[in-house]
Amino acid sequence: MHVAPNLAVSQEHLPEPEDALFVQDVVESAAPLAKTASAPELPTQQDLVDIAQSMQANVMARLDEALEERLHYALADMVQLHTQSLYQAIRADVERLVSSAVHDAIAQELAHMRSQTGQL
Repeated sequence: MHVAPNLAVSQEHLPEPEDALFVQDVVESAAPLAKTASAPELPTQQDLVDIAQSMQANVMARLDEALEERLHYALADMVQLHTQSLYQAIRADVERLVSSAVHDAIAQELAHMRSQTGQL
């Protein structure tokens, strides 16, 4: 009897958040605000807009990476489950067809043998 292949995807492949790198990106994007003590200038409105846009771009880039990776693993799990289900259904159908073909072949052979014995 044939056993279905094990196509399980381990949960250990799920990505872990990289908080340290994210914080570093945010700090780097806010670097224009970090002025020296000798120049206590306040940021202009444009500086604030630029910083906000930069931070938003960094956050969205991180989200895109995380979503893509998580989606990849979620889809891989779904495909694996459907593949196993499809494999089992096809295997059962093939087994029924083979069984039917073997029974028909045996019945034909027995009928042929009976007809030959009846002629003698």
